Amino acid sequence: MARPGLDPSMLIREPPPRLRMKILLSLEELAAELGDDVFYLVLETYGTVLLSEVDLSSMEKLALVLGAEDYGIPPEEVGKLPKERTVVARIPSTVQGMSYNVASTLAMAVYEVERQRALAPRGGTP
Repeated sequence: MARPGLDPSMLIREPPPRLRMKILLSLEELAAELGDDVFYLVLETYGTVLLSEVDLSSMEKLALVLGAEDYGIPPEEVGKLPKERTVVARIPSTVQGMSYNVASTLAMAVYEVERQRALAPRGGTP
């Protein structure tokens, strides 16, 4: 679903080869593009669990899904992702329903993923 006043053709650009980023216009497109072995972490104010409560350490392939700052991702759109591999989480704030800007949300999510992976036990003998 495109945002009013937004020209989607301006969003679709091929990134430099070293980056693994692609802008897609729907979550259905995202699921088709990434395949069957990816977990989806959706960050929304209506998330049912806190980000810190999600076990991210064992998710080898993880897609962080963030919506627009003004209205986020509607639940019916999130429902288009594979239910068995999707978690809708929230980042706590002191004000009910308040959200952080998308850059801050992404930074906190990447930090939490890396924090959990760093603390996860590794194979082999200690």
